[in-house]
Order: sequence, then C-alpha cells, then structure tokens
Amino acid sequence: MQRLHQNESESSRPIKRPKPYPYPEGKAFIETRERKQTINVLLNSGSNIFLLHEGTVRQLEIPTEARDLPVKITTFNGKPAPTGGIFYTHPILLEIGADSHQSMISCQIANAGKCDLIMSFAWWHDEHRLKNIADPNK
Repeated sequence: MQRLHQNESESSRPIKRPKPYPYPEGKAFIETRERKQTINVLLNSGSNIFLLHEGTVRQLEIPTEARDLPVKITTFNGKPAPTGGIFYTHPILLEIGADSHQSMISCQIANAGKCDLIMSFAWWHDEHRLKNIADPNK
C-alpha cells in the first residue's frame, strides 16, 4: 500500500475554500403599530413564504397569532425549522425597491439567520416583472 506524504511547505499552504453563494440582500421597510422600521431582507429563490426573524418580531413588538397545529417549515437543506410553524403575523406593510413598492404581507415566524426577512423570489418576480431580460434595449 502506498502512503501519501506531504512535505512541510504543502501543509502550510492555505486551503482554498469555495466562495459563498451570492444571494441578493438589501434593505426594506416594514410598518407596524404605525412605526416604519428598516429591516434587512434576503431574496430567496428557494422560498415560497415570507419568513420574519423571531428576534425582529420581539424587538419591534410585532403582534403575532399562534396556530393550534404548527405548519411545516423547512430550511434550505430540507430539514424542519425547529422554531417555525407556530406563529405568524397579521398583514404588515412592506415597502421595498427603488420604486418604494408597497404590499401588505403576512409572515411566518422562525429563526431567519442574519436577515430580518426572507422573501420569495417568485413573489418579487410577480410584483416586479423582468421584461426583455435578454435585451434590455427593447
């Protein structure tokens, strides 16, 4: 059996790690209890719901409702979100984009990582149609 040996210079080389997947994130506003708040938003192509971070809900004192039976919310890797599926918000005003687009949204509540709000790319596309993406001059 042949053994692989590393010399000292090879072992001291930095390991190349893959670059993190770039995802669109930015700022938006939500209005609740007649207060407009700036939040961090992640536009997620794999999401089909609005997911508001439980810490943001507590900090901004956003009213929530509880379900008798939790709904299943899965994370990006297909595992159930341990803190999600029980609580949701009543409709709140979301203002987003360069045109200050406004929509009333209801959100599921769970741990959303470093973002305040995860929103569905499909919803964004429905609200902001991408026209002539191949030829922007048309």
